[in-house]
Amino acid sequence: MKLSLNFVFVSITILSLVLFSCEQEKAVTTKLSLAITDSIRIDYLGLLDFMDIQPKSERILFHDRQRGIILMTDFKGNQLLKMEKGGDQKDSYGGFLYSAAKIKESDHISLVSQNGFFEYDAKGNLISHQAFSEDPPLLAGRAAADTELMEHNGLLFQKGLVA
Repeated sequence: MKLSLNFVFVSITILSLVLFSCEQEKAVTTKLSLAITDSIRIDYLGLLDFMDIQPKSERILFHDRQRGIILMTDFKGNQLLKMEKGGDQKDSYGGFLYSAAKIKESDHISLVSQNGFFEYDAKGNLISHQAFSEDPPLLAGRAAADTELMEHNGLLFQKGLVA
């Protein structure tokens, strides 16, 4: 009985292989292509945090928190602006940003740092600065796209984390 079940199983397997192998060959033509849609190469030596993207003008904003540098590139990775305003100059945003900087119209950049509210033009020149009216709170973290400030009725809110 055991031998006949094994024989039936093997016979069915061989028969099905023969039937499938006798089918007419179908011509299959497949064109393969590779399109990279979410990566760019930026020639920059350092660690960059992503801050903002402006699809209309094809601009991307990064921050090197180790050096306090804000970098703007196009979608091809070409550096358009490298702002190093961490010193003691009048237009300095300082080394510590409170949230991710934003790209506004005409490629202007707005940001909030420990020195107040800033807006720069596309060449990195200071357009406006408003210092805090009282001592700002001490905030820890990194200025990246996942830690943005949100405005509601003229007040700015930063999302907090619950331990």
